[in-house]
Amino acid sequence: MSKTLTLSTGTVLTIQKNPRNWSPGKKLVHVLLISGFTLYSNLAAVMFAPAAQDVAKEFGITNSIVESLTATIYLL
Repeated sequence: MSKTLTLSTGTVLTIQKNPRNWSPGKKLVHVLLISGFTLYSNLAAVMFAPAAQDVAKEFGITNSIVESLTATIYLL
């Protein structure tokens, strides 16, 4: 399903709403963007978790629950 949009200059643009009608290049770009976002969020969690104990020592956190919450809040 495509929709047309006419600009004030007289140019007619076609807007494709159905992703099944997108070109292969556009589909690839969207897949790569979503994959990148997923990779970065997981990578951030993996990078912070080993440092959680060092962060707790640096800020004087002695309660293990609060120490666990630092990683949890960081992920949220």
